[in-house]
Amino acid sequence: MTSRRSSSDRDPGRGGLREMSLMHIFRDSAARRDARDQGRRYTEGDRDLTLLSQKRREGASEESLRRNLVRDIASLMNTIRLDVCVDLADHPRVRRSIINHGLQDMDTLWRENRTPGDLANAIREALISNEPRLRAATLEVRLDEMAPTVDQRITFEILAEMISDPSDIPLQFHAEVDPAAGKIAMKRMQAEA
Repeated sequence: MTSRRSSSDRDPGRGGLREMSLMHIFRDSAARRDARDQGRRYTEGDRDLTLLSQKRREGASEESLRRNLVRDIASLMNTIRLDVCVDLADHPRVRRSIINHGLQDMDTLWRENRTPGDLANAIREALISNEPRLRAATLEVRLDEMAPTVDQRITFEILAEMISDPSDIPLQFHAEVDPAAGKIAMKRMQAEA
């Protein structure tokens, strides 16, 4: 069990920045194409630190955390779970592991979830199972009736809080389900300006 730091233990030098996973630090460096730039260093006291380690120490902005989460959720929504192709009944640990990451395929989603409310519950359960950065108790997926379409697309509004230190980050975005294309597009995400 991990203990949460009290507000008195927080680093006042972070200036409102939040903790960030190491994976996202490398993702940001790859996007900037500076991951192997050995010449970018600075000196702090007796230690010589790279910009990667400096960023890890200082933390991330709320915008950066939102952007990374949005990218990961968009990827999750368009990844088909392993148990769609392989029967995992005899392998319960695999069924609950990261190997079985994603959603059911669109055909199965539509066949098993007859109403938009059922589909919203299926999306919510997939987010709870696959995205540990979202606080499950705050996750709401509801039909967005303000976004009518002439085709079979259905839009859902998704509200949640991303677990963060020192405080959770509220999120709001829309998922547009297109059964004909077999895709879920993330629209109007709060992380985008």
